[in-house]
Amino acid sequence: MRVLLVAAMAVAAGCATQPAARAWVRPVSLAPLPLPVAPGRELAAAEAEAALDLRDFALVGSGGSREPLYRSGTAIVVREVGFRSLAAGQAVVYRHPRGYYVAHVLVAPVAGGWLAAGLAATEPDAVKVTPANYVGVIRAAYAATQPTIPAQWDLEARTAGGR
Repeated sequence: MRVLLVAAMAVAAGCATQPAARAWVRPVSLAPLPLPVAPGRELAAAEAEAALDLRDFALVGSGGSREPLYRSGTAIVVREVGFRSLAAGQAVVYRHPRGYYVAHVLVAPVAGGWLAAGLAATEPDAVKVTPANYVGVIRAAYAATQPTIPAQWDLEARTAGGR
């Protein structure tokens, strides 16, 4: 199943009249680290993993709210587990009221659900994770290996682009 995961971008800017938002801690102890795969193979790797269990499915993320843990383009494997078994530090997927999926980390339980946030955010998400919008826990992730030298990025981009 190919579904585009859109993660809300967090704005962390201050200005002369508004101070920058306060720093806060987001536990990620239970979020799986992405496994490296060849560029362009992220979704295929996640789909292969998801095919091993009928409760799993794969998504591809976009946006920077999950960085540095998951870069845009990282494919994830999601499994629904019981809402009552959720814990702070787990990376979960929930459906935003506007209809798109959000993959963020659980921060703290609150009345009726959980606060969640992207790692790049300075505040929790405005939408809390509830039994009604909860989709599942991220149990695996796959990210493209990237060249370590910026000149290689340019060469690979030009080569891939057919120039």
